[in-house]
Amino acid sequence: MVYLQKAALTDGRDVYEMLQRIPPENGFLNSCYQMDWAEFPSWLAKRVNMAQGIGLEDWQVPSTTYWLMDDGIPVAFGSLRHRLTDALREAGIAYAIDQISDLIAGGVEGIHLYTMNNPDVAKQIAGSIDSIRKV
Repeated sequence: MVYLQKAALTDGRDVYEMLQRIPPENGFLNSCYQMDWAEFPSWLAKRVNMAQGIGLEDWQVPSTTYWLMDDGIPVAFGSLRHRLTDALREAGIAYAIDQISDLIAGGVEGIHLYTMNNPDVAKQIAGSIDSIRKV
């Protein structure tokens, strides 16, 4: 069975070893990669604290780390931010605009936006790509 498991202070060597098999590449971050086992408990505690909003820098927001488990074996991981700052929101919109521009330049026939029930985001993106869209 596949399920998500929230990071916990009791997570052990199996999670650590999974994290050692996932290199940071193609924009995916893994600050635990190539970390010594002795450093893992403090790294894990920081992740657990981040979920509770403890020890964050001014620019950070709370985020929860999850392990993707397959029959009790950790196989992947990810983090979900609890909210966005204005800077993160704008960076995400800029990234979406860049992706859409590349798709249009490559000849894609249509774009479908999922903007999490936020019409202002859709309007901002549509306005930014208006000059390169084909009618």
